[in-house]
Amino acid sequence: MLKTKIENKMYKARVENKSSVPLDGLPPGESKEIEVDNEGTPKEIFWRRRLKDSVIDGCIEIKLIKTKKKKGDK
Repeated sequence: MLKTKIENKMYKARVENKSSVPLDGLPPGESKEIEVDNEGTPKEIFWRRRLKDSVIDGCIEIKLIKTKKKKGDK
């Protein structure tokens, strides 16, 4: 039986709109925080598709936000 470890940690990233048109209400040149998984893949399907598109056209840029550990966390 295969055992997998499931992490329920929430990761954040900042997505920046580098295109000349609004994306999901995000104006050109602006950025906002989105949720990502532990590998940096956006959880929302819209941003996952834009990330795939950005390989071709550079429409968005995603930067992971480093979180600080709380006291007592291991």
